[in-house]
Amino acid sequence: MFGLVAKGFSFLEVAELLHLAKHMIRTHVRRRYEKLEVSSKGAAVDEAVNLGIMSMD
Repeated sequence: MFGLVAKGFSFLEVAELLHLAKHMIRTHVRRRYEKLEVSSKGAAVDEAVNLGIMSMD
């Protein structure tokens, strides 16, 4: 889910692809920001890649 957002998909697009509510996607991403201690998508992606949590393949 976070990987799709990181690749540039909107919350609505991710929600439609995964058949979930837009609010669920937004909440999930917000919680990832909190866990990574960041406040933007770019910072979250950078931190996740640096920690080895995700790759940008």
